[in-house]
Amino acid sequence: MKTYRDKFAAHLDLDRGDMTHYPQLGPAIASSGYYYGKIVAELRNRGVTRYPDDLEAYGEDFHAQAIEIAAKALAATKDLTERVY
Repeated sequence: MKTYRDKFAAHLDLDRGDMTHYPQLGPAIASSGYYYGKIVAELRNRGVTRYPDDLEAYGEDFHAQAIEIAAKALAATKDLTERVY
């Protein structure tokens, strides 16, 4: 995952070669959710409540809202014609 980040995503590496596959992000996302849960539980013990309880549910809700916003933005600009080529 780090090699992909370093060579293909975060930096311009002119000697990077061709990208033939992408890293599996499932394990990284799952571990992030697990550790987030541990941190949030500790924050709750200390009276901090401003962060969402479940990172995965928050991400799903955020994604759904982003799709809704994008649809409204596209609808609001549907009459515009691109003039710059």
